[in-house]
Amino acid sequence: MKLERLPGEGDPFVDGVRQPVDGPRPDMGIERWHADSGYIDQDDEPWHSTCKPRTATVTKGVLDGAFTSALPFVAPEEALMDALRKVESEKDVDAAVKAALEAGARPGCPAIDLSEKMLAAAKKDGELKKAPPAKDPPQGKGFDAMSRELAKVHDNSV
Repeated sequence: MKLERLPGEGDPFVDGVRQPVDGPRPDMGIERWHADSGYIDQDDEPWHSTCKPRTATVTKGVLDGAFTSALPFVAPEEALMDALRKVESEKDVDAAVKAALEAGARPGCPAIDLSEKMLAAAKKDGELKKAPPAKDPPQGKGFDAMSRELAKVHDNSV
């Protein structure tokens, strides 16, 4: 006696419940890889395995894009500081500030404050002084004023 075939029975592309139109099984393939990273078998530090990013690669372009989108005013303000270091007249200062504000600099930012101080000093002294050159920010005594010496070892033999 021949039994009637159930739907999906004998079909290698159907597991009995899911049809081919339903897509792949969610518990098989690359989709489940992140949920169960296989860290015990493949990693020498399984306690550290799940905190490592495995799906996205962070590149310099991604970081720069995130920085620019989060802080769009930084680039115009830095460009204004560079322009203030090269100005020759008060008109140059006004043009640089106007360009920076149009590019997205914040009104009242340190660069604009510096330009106002430069213009006030120019009116007072009759001469426009350029902005001071950029300097690296201090890193602290441990990095800027490092003095190396031979380590002293405690010795009980004396």
